[in-house]
Amino acid sequence: REVVFLTMSSLDRFVSYNVQSGITISRKMFQLAAVSCIYIASKIESGRNGKENGISLLTLQQLSRGLFCPNKVEKMEQEILSVLSWRVNPPTS
Repeated sequence: REVVFLTMSSLDRFVSYNVQSGITISRKMFQLAAVSCIYIASKIESGRNGKENGISLLTLQQLSRGLFCPNKVEKMEQEILSVLSWRVNPPTS
């Protein structure tokens, strides 16, 4: 559940930033951003649970049916983290 929540939160904020900046996001860019947000969220959750790395880039490549290579996912990950100023964890109580 947490991975889905973190993924949707990051993706929504990334898309909102681009729309507010007047940048049009293509379908392929949106899909790449979604895959990258899954990757980010899985790494955050795996760190919380004491696991090593979360979902692997090769697994994401397979899930995307080879549409995105690991390098593209990592580049988009960096772009998303930059846009979000690395604020990917929700506030805690």
